[in-house]
Amino acid sequence: MFKKLKTYAKQITLFSAVSTLLFCIYLMGNSYTAANIAFIVWAITPYLFLAFLINLAANKVTTITTLAITLITCLLGLVTFIGSILSHLDTQSGLVFIDTPLWQWTGLLIITLPLVLLNKIKNQDHLKI
Repeated sequence: MFKKLKTYAKQITLFSAVSTLLFCIYLMGNSYTAANIAFIVWAITPYLFLAFLINLAANKVTTITTLAITLITCLLGLVTFIGSILSHLDTQSGLVFIDTPLWQWTGLLIITLPLVLLNKIKNQDHLKI
């Protein structure tokens, strides 16, 4: 059952990464400069790290937690990008594309240590209470 949850998390991550890639290509138009390519890489990297994080899940608690983290991270990215593309209400709305991966990275890095510790603690039998 937990392999299915990991598979769902990987599929959600892949969908979000591909969607973000397509959004970035749409925004770039036909100008593929080094800065634009760097921006595309910056926007995709949280999903790559998230895929790595999903593979770290080794037990029930961490698998469910990584699925929740996947949903939050992917929804944050997609909703923010879609909202910014559809509504050009502000002249500074372009900053959303730089800030969103930053916030995704911040959340992923903060949650990585507790997940690794949960994997270690749950896998050791001598720590039973």
